Amino acid sequence: MKIGSKKCPVNLVPDYLFKIEDSYAWVLDAKAPTETMTSGDNLEQIFSYAIHPDLRTKFFSLCNGKEFILLRQDE
Repeated sequence: MKIGSKKCPVNLVPDYLFKIEDSYAWVLDAKAPTETMTSGDNLEQIFSYAIHPDLRTKFFSLCNGKEFILLRQDE
């Protein structure tokens, strides 16, 4: 991954990455039941997975065991 012109290693990986045929379609990150899912760092984290050049998924989601959200990154 690059930030500007500097190459940076990717240290974080999503909990689940779903593939349809030869393309990644959806990324899911699991959170603790106490975690907030509709704003803040958790949402930013899963969005960053979805737009990552190596993944580029259309959908990204979070689940904390009580709630499930599915979002589309290109809308």
